[in-house]
Amino acid sequence: MRVCLVLEGSYPYVHGGVSTWMHGCIRAMPEHEFVLWVIGAKAADRGKFVYELPANVAEVHEVFLDDALRLRGGAPPVHFTPEECAALRELVRLGAPDWEVLFRLFHEKRAHPLAVLQSREFMALFTKLCEEEYPYMAFADAFHTVRSMLLPVLWLMTGEVPEADCYHAICTGYGGLLACLGGSVHHRPVLLTEHGIYTREREEEIIRAEWVAPDFKARWTRFFYMLSEQIYRQGGGGARGRAPPACAAARHPGSRACSPAPAASRSGWGANRESAS
Repeated sequence: MRVCLVLEGSYPYVHGGVSTWMHGCIRAMPEHEFVLWVIGAKAADRGKFVYELPANVAEVHEVFLDDALRLRGGAPPVHFTPEECAALRELVRLGAPDWEVLFRLFHEKRAHPLAVLQSREFMALFTKLCEEEYPYMAFADAFHTVRSMLLPVLWLMTGEVPEADCYHAICTGYGGLLACLGGSVHHRPVLLTEHGIYTREREEEIIRAEWVAPDFKARWTRFFYMLSEQIYRQGGGGARGRAPPACAAARHPGSRACSPAPAASRSGWGANRESAS
């Protein structure tokens, strides 16, 4: 069996609880072939593994969130279908977007993230959001906050998807989203094994963060909860209906998790900072 392990901020870049667990699992199952689909914060870490990969690791697909900063405009405008508009509206309001529609829009239709964020449809949705939720906040501050949330997610959905017989996420968040994308693109099962409480830790970081304006703290928290719900539904794990608040791949001593960057960066979405507990 060819198993794609989806990891965020851990194996094989750093030592720690999740990394030790993953390395041991792979070595204990030499009869299976593994593909590592790993998310890091900075492209400068590309290829800097601290583990010697076992022989049954066939491929490593590295994805770095700060590569979203390198996106440039000039893409053709996007023409949305009604169902794509509905899915985008739910994504902007952090509700319950139809991720299958969004996967097709960005992975199959190849919609460019910046073209979407610059479209008339998105700006209309965003303007309505400001009128309803942030009527007294500066429009620019609200725009860059929402852009900081959505750009990495839209960009992740445009990337190459490795082929596998199943996609096993060791986290919710961005990693869980990629596992769902893999399962959707290749019509394969999606699994989730929780090793910590990812969303709760993101929430605690956001509460303490000085760079997040108080009016936007609840929105950042809702964003991570929204991401967690899809992997709970598609992963068919221990949750039924609405996902519980617990999320996977929480940080461990010596391991790193990708967290939001200050929305104040006017150059675009800031690279997720690395942190360790």
